[in-house]
Amino acid sequence: MNKPTERISPKKMSEIDITYFVRYSFAKKYLKKNFLVLDAPCGAGFGCKILSKNSNHVVGIDLSKEAIKHSKKYFSSNNINYVQTNCEEMSKKLQKFDLIVSFEGIEHFKNPKKFLRECKKLLKKNGKIIISTPRKPHGNPFHIKEYDYDEFKFELKKFFKIKKIFGQVYDNIFDFSKENINPKKFKKFNFIAVCEQYSNKIK
Repeated sequence: MNKPTERISPKKMSEIDITYFVRYSFAKKYLKKNFLVLDAPCGAGFGCKILSKNSNHVVGIDLSKEAIKHSKKYFSSNNINYVQTNCEEMSKKLQKFDLIVSFEGIEHFKNPKKFLRECKKLLKKNGKIIISTPRKPHGNPFHIKEYDYDEFKFELKKFFKIKKIFGQVYDNIFDFSKENINPKKFKKFNFIAVCEQYSNKIK
């Protein structure tokens, strides 16, 4: 976790950056106690810990051995299971979920379409996926593909029905469709999309 990377590695809740914390707190509104939840990628594991307070079981996956080791050490719980695997091939190892959360992950994947297809396979018929990404341009050297608003919508609509897209500036999350805001006016701006399965199947 100490190699050149964008990853953060808090060891307790009080060390979590507020922008990450409010995203996971936002996701909790879509949880029910009997839900099976997937966090992909889970990074340091603190998001799984937050989600586990309001759900039956949470699975956190990440490609990094170090991240999984860190998650198990600092953010473990009886209803959390951490799995080291590739997010672009995760359906081989996992069951279906009521809620999938993917915060600040898609911009890191070599094949984001493959990742979204995997999410589609793993999402239950009436489930939801909440996915976020920083707006383009962000300039992070670890990002493979960045998205503006239209690009993000276009990518998601290939696989999911978009229910609503929210904007995030620091600790404020708001309905992007109701605000006349230019994301480029902010140094840091994130899109958060809440999506569900289409009623008809997509190949």
